[in-house]
Amino acid sequence: APVRFRREAAEIVGLVGPHATAVLAAAGAALRELGPESHAMVSIGDAPVRVARAGDLPARGLVLHIPPGGRASVLSALTAAGAVALGPAVVDTLRIEDGRPWYGPDVTEENLLHETSLVGEYHSPTKGCYVGQEVIARLEARGGHVSRLLRGLRLGAPAAAGDIIQAGGKEVGRLTTTGISPDLGAIAMGYVHRSVAEPGTAVEVASAPAVVARLPLRTVAVAVPRDKSA
Repeated sequence: APVRFRREAAEIVGLVGPHATAVLAAAGAALRELGPESHAMVSIGDAPVRVARAGDLPARGLVLHIPPGGRASVLSALTAAGAVALGPAVVDTLRIEDGRPWYGPDVTEENLLHETSLVGEYHSPTKGCYVGQEVIARLEARGGHVSRLLRGLRLGAPAAAGDIIQAGGKEVGRLTTTGISPDLGAIAMGYVHRSVAEPGTAVEVASAPAVVARLPLRTVAVAVPRDKSA
């Protein structure tokens, strides 16, 4: 018999941070540890909520699928349990720290999977036929070599998405997402040419010094020269 899929109407809320499951428990939704991309049904604020472990969220994020009309009661219960609303700038900073590129700002149809450093997460050598398999197989056979790679950057001064990355006076890449980390200072994600992709390579962004770093930045400890004009 034919199988048809239907998207379930839902409002989406992200819950991130090391205390996410504790907040859920305090909101009356005790939850076992969820593995990658696994999910469970709970009740929050009298609403049935599907909670999923989402790989694209930073800080071991959880995604809550809330039925239409239930968002207000769920957010009220989470706030009472200790959750705090985060703005887009904070989420971007967390994504950079944890090396979580998003489709749209960081990954588009113009990118090869090998450029994003996400081959291990999104490619299975044992999976059957799928769209794009031939391109990935060809790259794998050639050692996965591409002309540019997604990297983290430690910046000497704040920058903006779209800013040019330079080395030796030449453009070698562009930033895709930027942020200000309380621990790391000005940081960013961006694509750089493979000639400068080695972690620790000195580059410039908006005339200020910067250092290329491997994602996630949380595990990286490199010194970045400060902008002398600041």
